[in-house]
Amino acid sequence: LYVTDYIKSYIGIFSKDGEFIKKFGKEHLDSPYDLCLSKEYLFVTDESSIVKFSKSGEYLQSSNCDGQVLGICIFLQSVYVCDHLRKVDVFDLDLIHIKSFGQKCLKRPRSV
Repeated sequence: LYVTDYIKSYIGIFSKDGEFIKKFGKEHLDSPYDLCLSKEYLFVTDESSIVKFSKSGEYLQSSNCDGQVLGICIFLQSVYVCDHLRKVDVFDLDLIHIKSFGQKCLKRPRSV
C-alpha cells in the first residue's frame, strides 16, 4: 500500500496489515498529493509536476505542468492528471504530453 504524505513530503509503503515498510521520495517531492500505479511504475502528483518512480521507490523522471496538479489515474496506457487550471492533461507513460481537454467546461477539477 502506497500513501502520500503531503506535509512530510514523501511516499510511505505499508503492508496489507498496516505495518510501515519504508518511505521514499523526499528529495524529489515538495507536497505529494495523489498517486497511481501502472504495471511497472508509480506516478505521483506534486504541486505543478508529475513524478515517476519505480515501484521500489527509485526516482525515474518528472514532468512540469501548467498549473497545480491534483488527481491522477492511468487508463489504457495513458496518465490522466487534473490540472487546477480547468483542464485534464493526458500523458503517455514516459510523461510526454499528448493532449488536454475540458478547458471549456471544467472549473476546478480535482480527481479523475
